[in-house]
Amino acid sequence: MGLKFLVINLLGLNLSAILMRKILTLFLFCFMATGLFGQSFYVVTSNSQLYKVTVNGSVISQQNISSCSSAIGSIAVYKSTLYYCIGSSVYKATISGNSIINCTLVGTAVGSSALTVDANGLLYLVSGFDLYRLDPNTGIVTDLGTMPYTSSGDLVFYKGELYMASLQGIVKIQMNNPSASTLVISSSSTIYGLTSISLNSTTNKVYALSLNGNTTNIIELDLDNNVMGQSIGNLPYLVFDAGSPVEDGSLQDVKIDDVKIITDCPFNGKGTIQIISNDATSDFKYTLNNTTNSTGIFSGLSPGTYNLSVTLGNQTVQYANNPVVIAAFGLTKPTVTITKQNPACLDKGIITLGAGTEGSLYDIKYNNVLYSFDHSFTNLAAGTYHFDIMNKNGCVVDNMDIVLPQDACNINVNGIQVTEKCTDPNKGSIAVITSPGTDVYTYHLGNATNTTGVFNDLDPGNYTINITSAGGGNMDVPATVPDYKVINPTVTYAKHDAVCTVKGNIAFALPVNSAQYTITYNSVNYPFSHHFTELDEGTYAFTILKPDGCVLDNISVNIGKEGCEIVAFPNTFSPNNDGVNDIFRPTQTSKADDFKFKIYSRFGVLVFTSDNSHNGWDGNHNGMPVPVGVYYWMASYINNEGKPFTKSGYITLIR
Repeated sequence: MGLKFLVINLLGLNLSAILMRKILTLFLFCFMATGLFGQSFYVVTSNSQLYKVTVNGSVISQQNISSCSSAIGSIAVYKSTLYYCIGSSVYKATISGNSIINCTLVGTAVGSSALTVDANGLLYLVSGFDLYRLDPNTGIVTDLGTMPYTSSGDLVFYKGELYMASLQGIVKIQMNNPSASTLVISSSSTIYGLTSISLNSTTNKVYALSLNGNTTNIIELDLDNNVMGQSIGNLPYLVFDAGSPVEDGSLQDVKIDDVKIITDCPFNGKGTIQIISNDATSDFKYTLNNTTNSTGIFSGLSPGTYNLSVTLGNQTVQYANNPVVIAAFGLTKPTVTITKQNPACLDKGIITLGAGTEGSLYDIKYNNVLYSFDHSFTNLAAGTYHFDIMNKNGCVVDNMDIVLPQDACNINVNGIQVTEKCTDPNKGSIAVITSPGTDVYTYHLGNATNTTGVFNDLDPGNYTINITSAGGGNMDVPATVPDYKVINPTVTYAKHDAVCTVKGNIAFALPVNSAQYTITYNSVNYPFSHHFTELDEGTYAFTILKPDGCVLDNISVNIGKEGCEIVAFPNTFSPNNDGVNDIFRPTQTSKADDFKFKIYSRFGVLVFTSDNSHNGWDGNHNGMPVPVGVYYWMASYINNEGKPFTKSGYITLIR
């Protein structure tokens, strides 16, 4: 069973529309599975759902199987192992009840259009026209040769021979010479799946799964006479692949391998018989006297005589040691010796339970895990430990609580390390340095407690760190965090506020070698000598970094702004040469760019014009004084905000 059709498509074969739909659905997925025995097999549907199909005479039933893989393409089964492929990667999983679990990677093979497994557990794949073999134990892939046919979707073994579903029908593959493979059953049906089920311990039956609209026919194949038989039933979905535990050509073995007799727990004088068939599946039926089930486990039995058998289909095998005589059930307990070592300093405690020669008959249960006697329980902290003594039937025959006290040890302090906080010059850190190999210490400073001995973000001041050990020791250690702002060099700065259209600037200074320091502004690092210019009005935040990259200081500088004088005009002027208001012009503290200035008489005559705010009208026109009266003026300019502006008004001329 395998990854179908992608390779066929790449080779340019003319595929039917339904075959193309299968390519899109499977894409590069190949799936192999386990756990199908007896008269059951698995199928994978067009929407990647996995079902277990059981054939019981004319009755066909299905069971939904959950999967640990997100996509199922093709499947194959070998004993209790499920192999499957995603692309060219081969995985394996385990079938547990109605679930597939423990999906793990096996190795890398090829993009496969068919996949199955032989009786030795070797995988066979078809990629295009080539037949490959993959050893899942070593990951070695072998190209066995080229066939005259390619797969439409499946492979199966029957009586030691390998068969393949192709677009033309059923092909018998010559494994030693794939080029000699032949078409043994011609068919126009679209066959995707091949599967084999065990009718009994001597006979397997092979079926083809043929698409029929939105359903799938199960068609019996007679590979002894190379004849396609009749449909034995129909599945209500499209089957893209099938697999079973006897697809490797093996025959189902019906036998009783072992019988276990167990005392019921808690003890009530009764017990359990478990019939064990190592190759058993859910199709096996177990009988104890006149009681039959599918588990082989019979509980609540009184001492007595019992006959055991197992049945598969029309075969029934009796237990070779029938009848089984069960004597009275009982519980005994061993004599237990306790050896322990208390935890001390960093050395953890050890508990060892011994029971001499009796130990092989019992287990130790600790934290819901079973251990054999003479096992040493290590890495134990001080405390009380509970152990249950279990017999091999799983019953508790004894229990005990063992106390491990903590042995004390001394606290050894090598020193105190006080450092400045790298990101904040106003804070410091204290680290208590202790000898390696001493006990586990806990450090306390105020409300803070840790096991590292390091305390950060401390203000300048005197501190006392209390140290306690797991062994019971206790010690106080003093430490002082200095005022690093006093110790560190002081950063000064000079600034110029913005004036009118002139931007502000800032420069920093240090009394030490400033070339080793840097300044961070807006997440960008600058040399300390950098002048920050073209600054608008506002507050600017700078971080001064020391040569080691730590913060020396965080400084905020406010840049103010002096406004420009607005352009203003008087409303009268007297050009009489007395030195007062002799010239009509803007106030001389004004600042204006692109200045234009014009003055008109009341008759609309232009009497004055200027492009300079410092030049004004002296009351003359064409060299002659103009009459006393009212004149109209108009000025245009760019104001101190960089915006065009126009002013106009009237001026009264007096002499």
